Amino acid sequence: MSFYRNGTERVNFRLANYTTEIASSIKEVDWDEWDQTVADAGGSVFHTSRWLRAFEEASSAEVIPYHVIVRLNGEVVGLSPAYVTGYCPRLELYRNNLLADYGRFEQKMLISHTLYGQYSQVLVRRAPYKDVYDLIIKAIHDGCKQREVPFYGFPMVHGQDPLLEFLREKGFVVRYMNSVNKLWLTEGDLDCYLARFPSRKKRNLQMILRKATDLGLVVIRQLGETEMKDLIELSLRTCSHHGSPKFFSEEFLDKTLQYLGDDVVAVFVKTPDGKTIAGSMGLKYRDTLTPWVIGLDYSELKRCDQYNLLYLAWINLAIDNGLRLVEFGRGTFYIKAKFGVIREPIYICMQAVDPGDISRIGDWCETIEKNSMVHLAKFEDDYRILDHEH
Repeated sequence: MSFYRNGTERVNFRLANYTTEIASSIKEVDWDEWDQTVADAGGSVFHTSRWLRAFEEASSAEVIPYHVIVRLNGEVVGLSPAYVTGYCPRLELYRNNLLADYGRFEQKMLISHTLYGQYSQVLVRRAPYKDVYDLIIKAIHDGCKQREVPFYGFPMVHGQDPLLEFLREKGFVVRYMNSVNKLWLTEGDLDCYLARFPSRKKRNLQMILRKATDLGLVVIRQLGETEMKDLIELSLRTCSHHGSPKFFSEEFLDKTLQYLGDDVVAVFVKTPDGKTIAGSMGLKYRDTLTPWVIGLDYSELKRCDQYNLLYLAWINLAIDNGLRLVEFGRGTFYIKAKFGVIREPIYICMQAVDPGDISRIGDWCETIEKNSMVHLAKFEDDYRILDHEH
């Protein structure tokens, strides 16, 4: 956006052939057109209409959809799934963990993010990305003014996304948020994957498998009624263990399974007597696997080490399905590093409708960055200790 000195908006004739639409529900869009744009623009499963339908129909989040669609001469060239935040379990987690010394900051925000996704992306195809970015930011800014929402932004922008530098140039507050853990795979089987590691680290991974064999643990890949029940129960235990809000209801997971079908995969670890001690649901999309929901029986963790076994089971499943990338989520790099993941930073990028509020959102983002760096430093120390011990 740019303005004349008298405050009237400057007309950008270069953007004259573009149109912008707002959808107040994913049900309002053409799903085929939306999903083709997601695929062409390099989006994730969390951007697809199938996942957004499950989220909007059945998640516990209290949000108002504000999806921005940009067309050039009638063709969709840009998408930004976005929501006005009310209650969201993931936002609640960040408030509890990263903002305890700041205050809860209850103000509403309009965020370009799918709330459970790994990244905040503006999806662009067949058009100059800066044109689309300009139009989407303007639409989000205008939406905030209409709805009296004071803040807006992109909470998890990947460090290599050109959107990051664009937002920085536009005056957004940009601060470090966290890092994502990625595992790239080229191997044809698990033995070849293990062979990529130096002998010491390879033996450590083989010890996980050997312990599972000695204890008679069984890894299964089915998601029946019993497994779904176990997953719900174990995921609630995991939330309770970490002091987290409840992320996944049975209805939400059922809707996800209904809409994503065969792209929903699962891994469970059972004891010889059939007791489930670990469970996880994941989502496949193109060449990527994203383990999503996880639940653990912590009473068996020390004896069985099923958490580490779960990682190897996911890696094996990805290899068997010919997938190239496993997205292992944010945080706990000190645990995931042993499996060969690489860590990549993501940034929170926020703006205020009223320039007088910039300092407030800036303080908020700086608090997130400070506490994220404290966590990061602690985990770095833990990782160095663990790596030395092994």
